[in-house]
Amino acid sequence: SRPITTGADTTPERTSPFVLMDYGPPKEFTALEHGKRGVGWHPHRGFETVTFARQGFIDHSDSLGAASRFGRGDVQWMTAGKGVVHSEMFPLLDTVNPNTVELFQIWIIPNKQGVPARWETVQFPADARDGRLVPLASGRGDDGAIPLYADGSLMAGTVTAGQSIRQKLNGKPTYLVPAKGQI
Repeated sequence: SRPITTGADTTPERTSPFVLMDYGPPKEFTALEHGKRGVGWHPHRGFETVTFARQGFIDHSDSLGAASRFGRGDVQWMTAGKGVVHSEMFPLLDTVNPNTVELFQIWIIPNKQGVPARWETVQFPADARDGRLVPLASGRGDDGAIPLYADGSLMAGTVTAGQSIRQKLNGKPTYLVPAKGQI
């Protein structure tokens, strides 16, 4: 057999560690709804996830015994490492009004395999992002960012109409995901 080549430049400097981005648009859950509100127990191995909760709350539980609630601007990072089973459920905290959940999640291929599974949740206040990009998670040593096992940086910012932000990319693969509005 012969190796299959794509002709693409797959050198580490030109290959993005970001493999999947999922956006969960605002979804309302009410106390009258029964059944699944979130993602029940499921396995992960060999990649990292970063989840940014824009609205609502998410309850995380995993096979390591960790459990936490995060939301409304919090960022959760999880390295699946050698393997972990976890769930992400959306709690019904308000029994009268709808409970809205909106999130971004990105899956990242780490530059180290076989690391222990672990997770961390960090608060990133919205006003800290006004008019600038703030690193949420990074494998580039960005101050205040959750550490990644990848040559990547996830940033968030809030820009008003007519405002602009400049960010030095240093030739690294980059993509931009607007949460609202247009670019």
